[in-house]
Amino acid sequence: MNQEPFPIEQSQTSPGPRPFSEIPPLWLKIFQMTEGFFAQEAPRYSNVNTFIAILISTVIAASLGVIAQFTTTSFQNALLKNLYPGGIQESLMPSFGFGEIILLWITVLVITIVAFYFSAGLVYLAARLMGGSGSYGVQAYLFSLVSAPLGIVSGLLAIIPCLGPLVSLGFSIYALVLQVRAVKVVHNLTSGKAAGAVLLPIALLFVGLCCLYIIGVAVFLNMNRTF
Repeated sequence: MNQEPFPIEQSQTSPGPRPFSEIPPLWLKIFQMTEGFFAQEAPRYSNVNTFIAILISTVIAASLGVIAQFTTTSFQNALLKNLYPGGIQESLMPSFGFGEIILLWITVLVITIVAFYFSAGLVYLAARLMGGSGSYGVQAYLFSLVSAPLGIVSGLLAIIPCLGPLVSLGFSIYALVLQVRAVKVVHNLTSGKAAGAVLLPIALLFVGLCCLYIIGVAVFLNMNRTF
């Protein structure tokens, strides 16, 4: 994990940003995204293409997520009916109205877009702490080439009850591998430092959640003692 940095290819005439019509075909190369691929693609970054890619993929993934929620709810309802063949109160069976579905769709859409740019920013800051010197725009663009196709695929898999989340976890791990390659190229870091930049925000988030959990348990126990 300490391989030398993989520099971005430089040329006297920059190829410039791609038209967005050329971006979706790049998503099909998700299993061919080597460090060389990112080095060739970095000079063609575009903030507009980044946003459009994340917006489109998030709309698709959010829509698939709503379908997945319907699938899960139907699966749970069928399971409850089998467990209680004598009948079960409708109020105990999970269901969603049209307004709740729209609200869920909008919430997932906004949170996913904000989370993409926020997480990319955290990785960028971590990379700079590791000695990186790359651009946030380039890094976000390369991350979008990873996040867009994997987000859509994960949305499709989420429709499958039980099995979908497990497969999606595997894709999430693969996404981290690709992000390490992208960070290595963009910030001219070694593999070890690039991995550290990608994993550091995740580790800090995990520690923060553990602290919140411990504080929550402590407050709960203290309230019980009080009453």
